[in-house]
Amino acid sequence: MKPDTNQITYILCDVLWVISIKRFGANLILGIATVGWSAATLGTGFCNTYGQALACRLILGAFESGLIPGMVFIISTIWNRNQQAKRVAIIYCATTISGAFAGLIAYGIQTMGTRRGLEPWRWLFIIESAISFTIGLIFVFTIPVSAEKAWFLNSEQAECMRKKKQRDALFKGQDKLQPKHIWMALKDPLVYITGLSLFASSLPLLGFFTFLPTIILGFGYVKLLIATVNS
Repeated sequence: MKPDTNQITYILCDVLWVISIKRFGANLILGIATVGWSAATLGTGFCNTYGQALACRLILGAFESGLIPGMVFIISTIWNRNQQAKRVAIIYCATTISGAFAGLIAYGIQTMGTRRGLEPWRWLFIIESAISFTIGLIFVFTIPVSAEKAWFLNSEQAECMRKKKQRDALFKGQDKLQPKHIWMALKDPLVYITGLSLFASSLPLLGFFTFLPTIILGFGYVKLLIATVNS
């Protein structure tokens, strides 16, 4: 199975998740996406056939597509375009840092050996999914529905957020999504330029992770390859 199988459903579902955030709120959508992602990861730990693994990967991609696109969208609703870059950069830095520790965690779990009849690589998926599943449930109760309704803001700060949203509406438009907005986006050349830029920037980063097992195998490090694939 190719490592990028989940990208099929990722591409198909990411826009739907962003639209759902506007309709149902950030807390519910990010919580559901995280819990669903965790469930698909947990299922991977119990796969016995290629078909089962493929199904889990496709489901994982469908839920995964609600996370980073959803968080970037939420940032765009709170901060202006001059303030967004730093916040989005933090998300991508966090992704990179987590990847740096993934191999170490995988290696540590590999050393535990077979437990309760399950191989170490299965325990890797089970343990990591249990952690993210718990975090997803916490999201539902802790992440605000929207910026102006954040539970940790006092009345003055909440009013400031409402006025800021009204001010930004002059430049961003209203929250209500209409078919004409979709057509405007499809006809805007900047949308395609931005997509091309993101595609180009993702090639070295995601391409490295995709072909890393092949590179490691070429160097002859078989044990390291097993830990990397399982992570």
